[in-house]
Amino acid sequence: MTEIGICEPCELKAALAYAKSGWPVVPCHTATKNGGCSCGQISCESPGKHPRYKRGLLEHGLKEATTDEAIITNWWTIWPGANIAVVTGKRSGFDVLDVDLRHGGEDSLSDLEREYGNLPDTVEQLTGGGGRHILFRHQDGLGNKTGLRLGLDVRGEGGYIMAAPSNHASGRKYEWELSSLPGEVDLAEWPEWLLELMEVKNGQLRESAPPVEGEIAAGKRNTTLASLAGSMRQRGMGESAIFAALLIENEQRCKPPLSEAEVRKIATSVAQYEPGQPENGRLFMKVNAGKGQDIHEDISTYPYAIEDGRIGYFKVEKRGDNAGKVFMPLCNFSAQVVEEQVLDNGIDLVRRFAVEGQLADGGGLHRVEITAGQFNGMNWITDQWGVRARWSAGMGAKDRLREGIQIFSANAKLQYTYQHTGWRKINGVWQYLHGGLTDIQVVLEPPLDR
Repeated sequence: MTEIGICEPCELKAALAYAKSGWPVVPCHTATKNGGCSCGQISCESPGKHPRYKRGLLEHGLKEATTDEAIITNWWTIWPGANIAVVTGKRSGFDVLDVDLRHGGEDSLSDLEREYGNLPDTVEQLTGGGGRHILFRHQDGLGNKTGLRLGLDVRGEGGYIMAAPSNHASGRKYEWELSSLPGEVDLAEWPEWLLELMEVKNGQLRESAPPVEGEIAAGKRNTTLASLAGSMRQRGMGESAIFAALLIENEQRCKPPLSEAEVRKIATSVAQYEPGQPENGRLFMKVNAGKGQDIHEDISTYPYAIEDGRIGYFKVEKRGDNAGKVFMPLCNFSAQVVEEQVLDNGIDLVRRFAVEGQLADGGGLHRVEITAGQFNGMNWITDQWGVRARWSAGMGAKDRLREGIQIFSANAKLQYTYQHTGWRKINGVWQYLHGGLTDIQVVLEPPLDR
């Protein structure tokens, strides 16, 4: 596996090398040049980081990770260039300390090393986001843990990492650290002090909340996950930790799983309430109503709203003069996607959005057309509307504003255009695409338009 550290751009070769070393792999989507994801979903919050799907071939994500060379070769023949996910835990024999540079992980790790001593030499990967994956020999009972310290997470049983030479939404690739290559450097054991911090006792990781047994069927997914989130919030867990735990429950037990965006919405909503008192929030009153429906059907756009011409969200304040539900503006304008345009050439999907907006003071904002990747990045606001359109300062403001605009764009007109001929299954019915159709939009480039 030493050649993988050179980061030769051959995903199949790398995947087979990992498999030969006993590391189960599964193909993932890739990050596109505009910062989006090859899955084509505008709401994708993990571009290039989630498993691919194909009915009859790859339907169960990480559960199908394998070391079988024939299966791996077939996957990467179908999806050449696919990113590579390697599962962590017992099957691969390693766990990972995930150091997130953007959220202060390096500073947190430096503080810990000053207090407890340096980490041992072990295998290490440089992530596309500028962080690090530090690999250790798998510790029995160790699962996933978010928020060990600011910017420090743990990937154990049930987790996975992206592996070199996978690409990242930043435009960079994952690379093995040249002095810490797999196959050349042995995996170190977890330091005892780190196990103590992770509360691993007698080979078991203390659970943050008791799991709910059994499969979660459609109609009860949101209510069950929200109930689990409420239990975690009562114990003082933050939004990121709740989100990580819900993702695992959703993947393993929800049939079919909710979208990652829907799971994040639950975690964000629950985190609005103070630890220990979730029953006082509107969200939990909805959950406890016992209607047996998915919660997003009850709460509509909550916690987002448009007040005084500004998109914002409601935050619950428990104390002080502002006790109650307080509106927190995210920007000085309102905006929504009025049209979603999808171009399908039979291989790739290109999504574009037409957005209209208005300043809170009544000033007009011209209609803009942007790509899905530009929408995800949110820099289009300043690029297109200039300094008059502003969003609030603070961590997460951009993400909240993007979600708010999406929520208020539920009635956007969808214009789906096919750019190829031939047979396609559309809404469950096989159709032969050609330029003369009246009920399906087909626009052909020369010479196909003849």
